[in-house]
Amino acid sequence: MFEDEYIPETELEVVVEPFIPTYCKIKLANGTVLDNLELNGNNFISQGIMKDSIFEDNLSTVEITQTTGAETTTKIYHNMKLLQNTTRFSGGKQSWFVLAEMTQDEIEKIELEKRVSLTEANTMYLSMMTGVEL
Repeated sequence: MFEDEYIPETELEVVVEPFIPTYCKIKLANGTVLDNLELNGNNFISQGIMKDSIFEDNLSTVEITQTTGAETTTKIYHNMKLLQNTTRFSGGKQSWFVLAEMTQDEIEKIELEKRVSLTEANTMYLSMMTGVEL
């Protein structure tokens, strides 16, 4: 019944597409440019060590340009976070890092923490200036 539809594996043509790597350039909020990063899944791979401090308070606006073959796309992200930054392969001379956009809940939590910190600082200042504990 289904014998007409069977194609032996020897008759199948397997076409192997060549691997074309994706390279990225990332421009951080303060203008720092991280260039020649290879993309592997959602990991950006640098041929050197990237310290976490490069990303601290520097992800409010991030511009990522991806180039695969002849195709280049650029996208601007807001309120990103560093999910991971590890040293892997090549004798520990590569950084593999992952960036992601924060959720609305995370953004709201940070804003609330800033307001609470500011309120605590104001209360402490007033207490110091007046000598009265509030």
